[in-house]
Amino acid sequence: MQAEPLPTLQLAPLEHCVLHESIDPQRVARLVATLAGEAYLRNPPVVARYAGSERFMVLDGATRTTALRQLGLQAAPVQIVNYADARIELHTWAHVLHNVNLHSLQRALRMIEGVHLRRIDAREAEHQVHEPGVLGSLLTPEGEAWALEGGGSLVEEARLLELVFRCYSGRATVHRLPHDARLTAASLPEGTIAAFYPRYTKLDLLKLTHAGGIVPAGITRHVIPGRVLRLNVPLAQLRTSSFEAQQAWFAAWVAERIAVGRARLYTEPTWLFDE
Repeated sequence: MQAEPLPTLQLAPLEHCVLHESIDPQRVARLVATLAGEAYLRNPPVVARYAGSERFMVLDGATRTTALRQLGLQAAPVQIVNYADARIELHTWAHVLHNVNLHSLQRALRMIEGVHLRRIDAREAEHQVHEPGVLGSLLTPEGEAWALEGGGSLVEEARLLELVFRCYSGRATVHRLPHDARLTAASLPEGTIAAFYPRYTKLDLLKLTHAGGIVPAGITRHVIPGRVLRLNVPLAQLRTSSFEAQQAWFAAWVAERIAVGRARLYTEPTWLFDE
């Protein structure tokens, strides 16, 4: 078996880190308070470099990246991965909405200029999102389903998706489930609504973010082998001296932890109960 290479860890200017998904201000505020109290960054954001650029797309860690900016940091530790690696997978979450009224949601959706609701067969709700011009779909336990149509380009579709997401975010309790969960009308709890979103490719996200677009929070899910957790970087070290000095300190700090055996790779699936 080929040995897993050591992860690539370095400091990245936060102004070079581009989010691919929107953020929840409440989650950011909670993390700002936590980071200010603990004074450590436990898990570094995971990023991929744009080809021929100094910029990075944040694959995982939009909330952390935003919280660090709000704390006034200019640079932050990141884990850099090769986005072309076939082992890095991009999946899509479906949202199961609790405590939301169907008619109120439909009314709000119909008020979005550029979005059209079309009644569809409930058996097609999860598959309609792969059709051109379909932004997403809704499904109820009673077997009612609608396709949300609109857009025309990646950026415009993402803009409309954000407006769709805002129709229930902050109002409904949202549970995320993978698309492969085989959600059907019969499997949905009473009083809920399932929202399905299109599957993006990795190239889609690179093109979208390079053009200034962004998708709603919580619809993309990256599977990243060798993800670094519990790095526990003291934030005080990132508030002093120049970026070059910080980078040198961080490189030496990581190398020292590896040298003394503080870095360990677990290849088996693992449950963490302190997240």
